[in-house]
Amino acid sequence: MKKLFGHILLMVMIVAVAAGCSKSGNGDSDALLRTIPADASSVAMLNLQQAVKSVGGKTDGKTIELPAELQEAVAGSNALRDSHKRIFKDICNGETGVSMTSIAFFSAARSYFTGLLDDPDKFVAYVERLKSENRADSLPAVKAVEQDGMRQIGDVAVIGNQFWMCVQGTPDTDQLRYYQTLNGNQSYASAEAATLLLQQDKVLTYVADVKRTLDRMPEAGYSRVAMSMMFDDIAYLAGSASINGKDVVSNSVVLNSKMKPAKLLLPAEKIDVSVVKSLDKNGDIFLAAGLSGKLTKKIGDAITSAFGQQLSAIATPLAQIDGTTAVCADGALTGLEARVQTTGKDFAGLSQLLQMIPGAGVTRDGDVLTVRYGQAMAPGSIPAADAAAKFKGAWMALLANDVPGKGMSTLVRLVPADNSLKLDIEMENGLEALMISLLK
Repeated sequence: MKKLFGHILLMVMIVAVAAGCSKSGNGDSDALLRTIPADASSVAMLNLQQAVKSVGGKTDGKTIELPAELQEAVAGSNALRDSHKRIFKDICNGETGVSMTSIAFFSAARSYFTGLLDDPDKFVAYVERLKSENRADSLPAVKAVEQDGMRQIGDVAVIGNQFWMCVQGTPDTDQLRYYQTLNGNQSYASAEAATLLLQQDKVLTYVADVKRTLDRMPEAGYSRVAMSMMFDDIAYLAGSASINGKDVVSNSVVLNSKMKPAKLLLPAEKIDVSVVKSLDKNGDIFLAAGLSGKLTKKIGDAITSAFGQQLSAIATPLAQIDGTTAVCADGALTGLEARVQTTGKDFAGLSQLLQMIPGAGVTRDGDVLTVRYGQAMAPGSIPAADAAAKFKGAWMALLANDVPGKGMSTLVRLVPADNSLKLDIEMENGLEALMISLLK
């Protein structure tokens, strides 16, 4: 995990500082896709030039000038070793030999980060020096092993003007040589999904093949069944992320095998924002979902089908939920209040089920149950009316302050669209706070 985190952190650093050391814009992305196999389970593309443009960085093509807040975040980081800070500085100074246009991640037989090189010799020498400095003084300096046109330095391999960094383990040299010779139909550039990866106005784009991705996960069978219950002919998850000043915006969709929105098989009722407003308090976390009676009955039937009648005491009361459920909590989750719209037919069973939660109390007002849990809620900074306005049109939504980093406000929305679903994420002040939280 430490090695994986190190790779991801390095990529985050590169995204933050990378600028157009090459003049080809995003054109190198297509070249990278031609060295990624068509059967890759997931592919992501970082448009480095768009990233630096979005964060206000400047470059003369050889050196990079960063915004002051990013420089301060790196210089003041307690988590980064001095060697990491030096790598960061070297990237800014153009001393690594990497072509800062696009970097791709893909998962096939193994997972790799890959990119193009302006100066392969400089890059190899740089990696050799870094790895040598991390060895004990008594050990000889690290040198690249060269064979049949490939140079390998531990988990890094170089062929011509391209590098691969293996996420776990060491590169499969035969595999990488094969990737260099892929023809049109064998590479990801020929896949229908490739066009989704080449959006020049996005910092990050990704496509994941659902079946191949699930096949690599434990308990894949259960996940596949759950997906098939939610969507018809689900084939891909695809999305993008962009930066707007200090805000980060991400949009994702579920696609079928024809690259169209996959049909949602569950009833998706939009949130009744009046229920969110009825919480009538300030909190740090708001959560709401449109849970129609048709949906809760499906959930109850699924529970009974999977676990038998012994869980009917849970399944039957759940079917009484009909409408919007809205929750408000403080940042420490020590206090919580919820409103639950119901059918109005069987309060006793649903109330008893909710009161099984230790510390929970339930009251009734017409067809709405109010659930209070834990201590009295500490006042937060988000008014219920503001949360309600942001939740309009969504099936499920979350609004939270200081998540995942302090100073951020994160909004997550599942929105019914084209008989399918899309996932929208907005992080206000997300760029600076996310960078600082990663670097601390």
